[in-house]
Amino acid sequence: MSAPSASPARLHLRAVSGDAASSPSRFERRAWGKEDGEITGVVRRATTLLPTLGYALVGDLLLYRSRGESPSDADWDSWLERVAVPDFANLLVYTTGGVPSAGQRSRLADRWKRGGRPNPHIAIVTDAALVRAVAGAISWLIGGMGGPRFFAPEEIAQAVASLGGQTAASEVESLLRALQ
Repeated sequence: MSAPSASPARLHLRAVSGDAASSPSRFERRAWGKEDGEITGVVRRATTLLPTLGYALVGDLLLYRSRGESPSDADWDSWLERVAVPDFANLLVYTTGGVPSAGQRSRLADRWKRGGRPNPHIAIVTDAALVRAVAGAISWLIGGMGGPRFFAPEEIAQAVASLGGQTAASEVESLLRALQ
């Protein structure tokens, strides 16, 4: 596949494997540029789309999106593997009401405690009271988390700004649409 000719600021999104029914769909967003006459690509973000959830890393922000239902155990295990990678300082969760089961929350707490990493700044975007209660339970299980900050779905820009990271709200909004 040839790379699109563009300035380094121009971005291109392409699927690189799988479909949500059989395996994760993984997307890479690349910035293309020229170096010594050759076109080069640098991954700026990677996205995983599973049947019940999706997640992506954008700069120092890890983004989790529920796909409208509670996560399956297989999808949750994939999320736990992703959370174990210490390459993010901020976490934004977007859900319309899908929450992890008690067993899934317990596995998250165990994984987090074993990881020995600092807790990220967390913003949760939802309008569901159940999500707020479950997030409080997860915060209590993990300990030392300080508690997440909550925002309504129309407050994505405020949620991103509250994290103090380097990722633009417009990029998060775009990625949330891709993770639907």
